[in-house]
Amino acid sequence: MNFVYTLAYTERGVYTLLTDTKLRKALGKHRDKVEVISNSHGLNVRLSLTGGVTFFYRYRWENKPVQLSIGDYPSITLSHARERRQQFRAWITQGYDPRRQVVLERQQKINAMTVEEAFEYWETYYCKPEGIIKMRQNRRNFENHVMPILDINPIESLRRSDVGMAAAMKDRMLSDDEIRVIWDALDDMPVRQQFVVRFLIMTGCRSTEIRTSKWDWFDYKSKTWTVPACEYKTGRTVRRALPEAAISLLKEHQKGSVTKHVLTPSRYKGPEDDKPPVQPNIAFFSAQIIMKTGMKQWSLHDLRRTVATRLSELGAPPHVIEKLLGHQLGGVMARYNLHDYLDDQHHWLKVWHS
Repeated sequence: MNFVYTLAYTERGVYTLLTDTKLRKALGKHRDKVEVISNSHGLNVRLSLTGGVTFFYRYRWENKPVQLSIGDYPSITLSHARERRQQFRAWITQGYDPRRQVVLERQQKINAMTVEEAFEYWETYYCKPEGIIKMRQNRRNFENHVMPILDINPIESLRRSDVGMAAAMKDRMLSDDEIRVIWDALDDMPVRQQFVVRFLIMTGCRSTEIRTSKWDWFDYKSKTWTVPACEYKTGRTVRRALPEAAISLLKEHQKGSVTKHVLTPSRYKGPEDDKPPVQPNIAFFSAQIIMKTGMKQWSLHDLRRTVATRLSELGAPPHVIEKLLGHQLGGVMARYNLHDYLDDQHHWLKVWHS
């Protein structure tokens, strides 16, 4: 078979001739002869008679010429082909034949864990030991929404683009002046908004925790509130300090309550509505305040981050902040230190409120 080689030389050697534009134009174009475009450092492209475009790498091993296929364009992008060329060159420098290394790569992929096996590993060695209470729901979501569209195995072949973009790390923290603006703006807003937002500012809890809370979680005498294990996402009971200001807020809100839940749907009609309001309705409270005040965007969760950051700035120890936030302590402390530091929690909440 006849081949036509396209090369370009300068004083320094061969130019890099490959571009996406050139490859796109060549794709699907019939030709009389197979054409090979040589790129720098051993990367080549073969243009077939029927318009196929294939990357391959040319090198010498034990003084013999070798050609190693990389893959077809556009399944293999030009950028990816260049990355593979660099990998092949690195193997040669290290004394490894790229052909052998490619075979080993394929074998490792065959033996690698699949996406489903990875999920089962997560269930067995994390969810069960940690007492995660939503295992059945997680499994159902995985089978219904993940596996049908994420049939990618082994898991090492999974790319970030296959599952969406990584969530951006949020760093919004409200200043003392902004907290004051929020507090004052609540004065002429509905009672529910006043209660929820002020409770979040006072305690740093999650909006879901106060949204789903029941009156019997709160002990005014011991100044604590306890989220039962069956209600908490880790399946563990969480007990936290309840500051005086929050107790006063709760007592005032409880005067007009006839339900087991602290919060219920706004259009309460009877016992059948004794259930928490839906999350979007509560999350909208921040947007209402923003529209009223013209503040920069913030969310209810930003209040939690603000409380944690300000406590740290005020000198609160990290383990106390973690307990106030309802987090489990990390490492060995999670297993052996079950103390909830209630006295310390009370102290630092007083400092925060002062």
